[in-house]
Amino acid sequence: PPPPECCFVFCFFSPSVNSNETGTWNKNVGRVVGRMVMVDSDSKIVHDAIVNPELDGVTVTSYLTKLTGLDKSQCDSEGTTLKVAVEGLKKMLPKDAVLVGQGISHDIEWLGLVEGTDFFTSFDIAEMFKMRISDKYDAEGVGTIRWRFFSLRHTVLALTGVDMQSDDHNPVDDAAYSVRLFKKYRHSEEGLMEAVRVSVSRAPQTPSFAQRWVVLEGVMMGKDSYRLVARARHVWRWWNVHKKS
Repeated sequence: PPPPECCFVFCFFSPSVNSNETGTWNKNVGRVVGRMVMVDSDSKIVHDAIVNPELDGVTVTSYLTKLTGLDKSQCDSEGTTLKVAVEGLKKMLPKDAVLVGQGISHDIEWLGLVEGTDFFTSFDIAEMFKMRISDKYDAEGVGTIRWRFFSLRHTVLALTGVDMQSDDHNPVDDAAYSVRLFKKYRHSEEGLMEAVRVSVSRAPQTPSFAQRWVVLEGVMMGKDSYRLVARARHVWRWWNVHKKS
C-alpha cells in the first residue's frame, strides 16, 4: 500500500533578538517555533503542540498574535519545551510517512527531523504549482530558469475560492489544505497541471501577510519593512524640521 501522507506546519514567535535589532532582514533571524501541527491523509489532527519559548530561556518580544493566533496566556498555560514537543511529534510520525507542506523542507530543518529515519520522504506543495516564467541569460549566453512561486493562501483561494487566512494564521488549516491539494493533484496529467498553474497565475494577487502588516507589534515582518519604515522616518524628520518654520 502507498505510504500515508502527513503534514506538519509551525508558526513563529519573535523573541528578544529580532530583525529590528539586527538591522538586517532574514526570515529566520529572531524567530523560534511556536506551534507544530500534524494531520493525517484525511486532514485529521494527529499531533498539535504549543511551544513556550520562555521555558527554553528565550525572552519573547512579541507573540505576533495576528500571525500565529497565539498569545502569552495560551503559551503559559498550554505550552511545553521545544524538545518535548518534537519528541511527541516523532512518536506520532509514521516511519513511512510522506511529509507534505508549503516549504516543508524549512519545517523539517527547524525541527531536526531526518529523512529515512524519522519519515520516508517529503513533498513541497510550492513545487507542485510553480510556474516557469522565463529564462534569463548572462553575457556569455548561459541561461537560468526562472520560476514563479505562489503562496499556499493564494493557491487555495484561486482553486477553491476559500480564503484560508483572512484572519489569524492557523497552522491546522495550512496542514489540512496542503494535504487536500496534494491528494487532488499529485496524479494529475501534466496537461491538466499546466492549465491549473495558468489559472493560479491569472488569479488576482493575494497580498502576503508582510504586505498587509509591514510592522506588527514593533516587529519588521518582511525585507521591504526597513525600506518603508526608513521612508516614514525621513518624512517624520522632515515634518519636525519644517513645521517650526
